[in-house]
Amino acid sequence: MKKLFKFFSFIFISLFVVLSTFIHSGKKIADTYRTNNFSEKRERFLKTKEEIEEKLNLLDKDIKEKERSLDDVSTQIKILQEQIDQINLHSSKLEQESMAKQKEIEYSNQKIEQDLGLLAKKIKVLDMIPAETLFELFSSSSTLSDIFSKLSMMYEIVCFTGDLVNRLRAEAERVKVQQTELNEYFEAVRFEHSVVQIKKDELEKIKINNAKECEDLRNEREGVETEKDKIEDELKALYSHGSTVASRSYNSQTEIGTFSPPLSNYKIGMRFGDNGGKHRGVDFLACYGDEICAVADGVVIQVNNSGYGSGWGLYVTIDHGSGYATRYAHMSVIVVQVGQRVLRGDVIGYVGSTGDSSCPHLHLELLKDGERRDILSRMFP
Repeated sequence: MKKLFKFFSFIFISLFVVLSTFIHSGKKIADTYRTNNFSEKRERFLKTKEEIEEKLNLLDKDIKEKERSLDDVSTQIKILQEQIDQINLHSSKLEQESMAKQKEIEYSNQKIEQDLGLLAKKIKVLDMIPAETLFELFSSSSTLSDIFSKLSMMYEIVCFTGDLVNRLRAEAERVKVQQTELNEYFEAVRFEHSVVQIKKDELEKIKINNAKECEDLRNEREGVETEKDKIEDELKALYSHGSTVASRSYNSQTEIGTFSPPLSNYKIGMRFGDNGGKHRGVDFLACYGDEICAVADGVVIQVNNSGYGSGWGLYVTIDHGSGYATRYAHMSVIVVQVGQRVLRGDVIGYVGSTGDSSCPHLHLELLKDGERRDILSRMFP
């Protein structure tokens, strides 16, 4: 009876062990699958987000170029408009000068007509004098010299009048030539005005097209921004949905307390316990803007995104489970938020010099059940 009892007990215990092992293995496999699935989705979403952000950067660059081109075209249009205004002002003055020259020509022509008429009257008077009168005029002269004197006087009268008419004609011709030159110059100014106006009209069309393209780019950017917001919402939902899987993953990894370096390139500055034991973390010296990565899987439980931060400046605290937590201080930019789940190697921000800091570096602290520990003793390369 005892042997039978021992036999069944052995069988029961064996079955229990096998079943427990099977269930544990099944859970482990399921957790591994969920973790891998979570990681794959997360990587896919992050890649899509990165592509969208790159597209946004390109769109911002195109928008800036179009806006700069739009400003240049507007400046050119303004300059051309100033030229057109100057040409219009100059044209107005030329029109006034042309009208004045035209009046001079009309006055000269009237004077010529008057003098010609007077000369014709004088010649007609001379023609109307009878030969007897001329004979008496000359016969009344006592000497031959007196006759020549009278003839010379009559000749001078006729010549003076003729010279006057010739001078008036020459003056009228000079004024006419000036008016012709003025008209030619006026036509040249009009042609210049038309050329400048054509350039301005072309630039106006370019300006309208640039403004439309700029507006299209802004609308496209809004669409991409909306797409980015949608991806970020999906990422948040993914982080929330994957909380259990992530917690299982990081708990199993941090129970032994091993952590990855937070930077790819760095030098160790002050170590844990330096400064007479007052320095309760490790300073990683790096370049400003270098990526800071999570040293292990965890959940972001604290984010200080502004201010002095009790000397830490911008800092992030991550809970890794099993009583472990890490704090990253003096950051320049933080890219995670409270409640977000991160994996080992995820970028959580960038090196800075905020808070009580004299140079770019990362101050990293390790806490175990609230007590600070030396993280270098638990960090693998």
